Amino acid sequence: MPITTRPTRSITLPTLRPTRWYDAYPNLKMGIHLLYLAPIVTHNTLGETLLALVCSYLQVSPEDGLKLAKTEELAPPKRIRWYDEVPTLPFALALLKQLPPSAVRHIAKAWHQQFGVALAS
Repeated sequence: MPITTRPTRSITLPTLRPTRWYDAYPNLKMGIHLLYLAPIVTHNTLGETLLALVCSYLQVSPEDGLKLAKTEELAPPKRIRWYDEVPTLPFALALLKQLPPSAVRHIAKAWHQQFGVALAS
């Protein structure tokens, strides 16, 4: 009995969405990745920088934003991500996530530009 083969079809997969919300913003994605690779001593500085940029956009004083970020009520319940250990970063990212895409892109670009200064000091 001869073996018959079926004609092959071209299979196309739908475009996959990014897995994390910030993957859609290249500067933010790269900034978070660079922060992961950066020395731990710069994590707080860059986290506070991002929070200050978000607060500036929201017209809130950076001091007030810093006080809010350090309250236990706003801390993530489970610290499962590496950046949950940086005191201000989860709060800054939670605020950033709520902003319009154009604001996220603008803030992420400004934050990304601060890396050289933070790493040089």
